[in-house]
Amino acid sequence: MVVVHVAFMNVAWASGGAFVGAYLLRLGFSLPQAIASYAGIVCFRFIVRFAWIEVIRRLGFRRGLVLGTLLCALEFPILLGVDNPWGLAGWIVVAAAAESLYWPLHHAITAVACNDAARGRQLGLRQAVLAITSVIGPLAGGLVITHLGAKAVFAASAVMCLAGILPILLMDDIRAGTVPSLRRALGGADRRSLAAFAADGWICSGYITAWGLVLFSTLGNYETFGWVASMAALASAAASFACGRALDRGNRHRYLKLASAVTAGSVLLRAFSFGSPTLSVVASVSGAAVSALYAPVVMSVIYARAKSSGEPYRFHLALEPAWDIGMIGGCAVAACVAAWSPVPSLCVLPSVLGVAVVYLSIASIRPARKTAISGHALCEAPAGP
Repeated sequence: MVVVHVAFMNVAWASGGAFVGAYLLRLGFSLPQAIASYAGIVCFRFIVRFAWIEVIRRLGFRRGLVLGTLLCALEFPILLGVDNPWGLAGWIVVAAAAESLYWPLHHAITAVACNDAARGRQLGLRQAVLAITSVIGPLAGGLVITHLGAKAVFAASAVMCLAGILPILLMDDIRAGTVPSLRRALGGADRRSLAAFAADGWICSGYITAWGLVLFSTLGNYETFGWVASMAALASAAASFACGRALDRGNRHRYLKLASAVTAGSVLLRAFSFGSPTLSVVASVSGAAVSALYAPVVMSVIYARAKSSGEPYRFHLALEPAWDIGMIGGCAVAACVAAWSPVPSLCVLPSVLGVAVVYLSIASIRPARKTAISGHALCEAPAGP
């Protein structure tokens, strides 16, 4: 049921969410302003994240995820009003509230749903499902927004989010640990995990967020942008599943080296595409295959450590602010580079620093060992993402 829920949500984000930055640019936002708007969402998300603790305590994990999914659906219709300051502020507030509630629950539930002996394969399968839905989403979204307009594509994305509630209702009881107090929540993760998540946020600010804006500026229209995004998703599907199976055979460290090296190379290719449509397409497609290697390698370790903590929700609640800090800092730097550099694609370049931090953080974690917490056999004791 977790994978089914993820599939619905990814169709929503791939069909409508993929065009949010492009929509802002079409409304007249400059590249630095569009990047800064994403930083605004993450800043507010950082502030309100811990306010959800009491809500989760009362609702429980499953109903909390339902509420988070509802708020994610609400993000899309509100987007239609971002052409005025109040509408922009409303979108930032709703998006921040939705994501600060949804993502810690999403990661905690994924951590406990994974089978210890096949975590890599399961995450690879999940990544492949994400990649496949990401092929369909941008193609459909590009056609709909081009021929029917933004209202139609954002409405369809909201419906997909709402459809993602049904798998949640069919899930068994979710055992993601106790809901912590605010003081305990702040200490829920170890330093290596915090460093890796902060670095991942830094990487995403340029490699994903800023690059999507640069790519649309280069290609110039929704439909072509959708086709490129679909090609990129197709390239990542096979690589993600193959990497996941390799992780289960004990090849994590080798794949970590490979994923880090090719991710750094992909960042450089995107940064030095210099506005060339051909280079930009190559950078997007190759970068998607790179992400299919990178995500299972990093997240298999993070989920193992979350589960071994005995309190996955608390663990991810502590991790998410670290990701926010990395994303905020990365967006600020990317916006400055975009504003001052004559070459917009260079705003992606600072992301390469995050790749080094992720590698050092994950590589320093000792191999998994069996332990027992709260009566459950768990795959790894904290050594320390």
